[in-house]
Amino acid sequence: MARRSGAGSGHNVAKPAASAETAGSPRASTHPKSNDASRQTEPKATHPARVTQAQVAARAGVSRTVASFVLNGRTDQRVAARTAQRVKQAAEELGYRPNKIADILRTGESGTIALVSDLVTTTAAAHAMVRGVLEGARSHGMLLFTAETLGEPELEEQLITNLLDRRADGIVYATMFSREVSLPPSLTGERVVLLNCKDPSRTTTSILPDDHAAGADAGRLILKAGSEGHVVFLGRLPGNASATANWPNTRPLALQRRLSGLQGVLAAKGSLHAPELDAPLWDAPTGRTTMARLLRQDGPPTAVVCANDALALGVYQALAALGLRVPEDVAIVSFDGTQMGQWFIPPLTSFALPHEQMGRTAIDTLLGEDSLEAGELLVPMPLIAGGSIQVREPITL
Repeated sequence: MARRSGAGSGHNVAKPAASAETAGSPRASTHPKSNDASRQTEPKATHPARVTQAQVAARAGVSRTVASFVLNGRTDQRVAARTAQRVKQAAEELGYRPNKIADILRTGESGTIALVSDLVTTTAAAHAMVRGVLEGARSHGMLLFTAETLGEPELEEQLITNLLDRRADGIVYATMFSREVSLPPSLTGERVVLLNCKDPSRTTTSILPDDHAAGADAGRLILKAGSEGHVVFLGRLPGNASATANWPNTRPLALQRRLSGLQGVLAAKGSLHAPELDAPLWDAPTGRTTMARLLRQDGPPTAVVCANDALALGVYQALAALGLRVPEDVAIVSFDGTQMGQWFIPPLTSFALPHEQMGRTAIDTLLGEDSLEAGELLVPMPLIAGGSIQVREPITL
């Protein structure tokens, strides 16, 4: 269950450059006869005529007014049950479909919502968010539009304006990793829920992973395992940077929240023995080289907490190169809970990003009857218990 806070993770995915294709125009022929010979009359596409309410009424043997009441689901006029059933049967036999534009004009609601994201739908690591949004929309009987902006502000504004022109009943605004954003002006006054991001300047609800609680749980896990003698954290950004080198000028949320939670639990024990280790990129090569350097200079720590699973893979490799065992010699705990971590030997113990649950929570919040208050709904990050840390008693965090 999500908890509300008054107040993500950065995935190491290369940001694609925006591209545009220019279609060339065929050159006109300089030979009129050739043009005349090649000019053919193409048949116009024909579409079957749409069945009207008048046709349904005629088939059912009722007035058009009665057919309209039944087909529009109106209850302010009494229509006999047998008559209503006759109208519905006629509509089914004729293949009648309601006019959605008329419905929108009548009710002010389109029955559609939109997911607008930077790179969520095109990033494998974040697909579960889309799945959660889809399942949530389906459970509410809503049609979902998705729009990918590739992080381009002009395209984003164009897509959002287009969706609002089509009377979307609400918008879920999502980012691939958890970070601060500045919502575009076109969303001012609209019903919006932020998914995996927050805008400190806006009074709306943000759905986020509870990274701080996961960091604290990682600390408790290390204490339970008795591995608190020399704990290091791998994943600090050098030079107090706000984001990894491949995501400049962004404001991620996960790192500081995870580290704050971890430090809060370990501080009383004096267990954070070494400064956090810099990692300009959160990938396996960075984890390997950084851990190899630490091992040469200070020897093995008792436990390593990695900012994500890719860094943890590099730590595994550096330890194996020196014949050190996981978890007998060094315990490892990580974040993100990727499938990749379960392929390690031994499998990685990691706190998973609850993307699917976040997506469902975003839809339930968007379509709920409550007003969208400023603040955060924090979704717990479940522990995937692997074999990278030995706990002498059952894990209950």
